Amino acid sequence: KNASAPPSFDVVVNLGTFPGNQVPSLSIAADQLAVNANTTVTFTATASDPDGDPLVWEWTVLPEAKSHNGHKSPPMPKEVAGAVARTSGESVSVKAPVKPGVYRLHALAKDGKGHAATANMPFEVR
Repeated sequence: KNASAPPSFDVVVNLGTFPGNQVPSLSIAADQLAVNANTTVTFTATASDPDGDPLVWEWTVLPEAKSHNGHKSPPMPKEVAGAVARTSGESVSVKAPVKPGVYRLHALAKDGKGHAATANMPFEVR
């Protein structure tokens, strides 16, 4: 019978990288790079995974980091809440912030096997 008490099962866990798994590639394009506050800009990513792995997307908008004094890195700016209005796989609609300035859309495409590709693109809010 070879039953155990309580019932059990074997689990295989892969730690580290998957043998032969390759890094995805990613680039971003936008329909416009200078926009008025509260308008929508659409960004489209072009991504591929050499292994054919499905990609999981993360999108964030950050204000452009302030310049630093030469010895210290500037603190990481906080994400602009509500800026990522709608996502659909490789496409994202961004609602331009109210405050004029330079912002940057960051994209992350993960293959679920320990590799990811990143890309970012600046845009200006007038």
